[in-house]
Amino acid sequence: MCGAEALPWFSALGLLLLRLAVVPAPAEPVASALRCTLPSPRNVHFVSRNLKNVLHWLPPEGIPEDKLIYSVKYLVYGTRVQSWSYH
Repeated sequence: MCGAEALPWFSALGLLLLRLAVVPAPAEPVASALRCTLPSPRNVHFVSRNLKNVLHWLPPEGIPEDKLIYSVKYLVYGTRVQSWSYH
């Protein structure tokens, strides 16, 4: 399913709320900025040690890692946000 607003997301538990957008990287330049929904990434988790948080994940099954662009947004726990937006 494709659409300009169709993006998968992930919300993490703990100190951070995380969102992960997986967007296909075009093999060649295209005229439109159309984004397609992909399967969710696998094994998404973050490791927190001494207040340093690192997000880890594996690409979806069957999709080469070099064909994807990953974008991560985060929010410190307790911060209020009206809405998330991806540009």
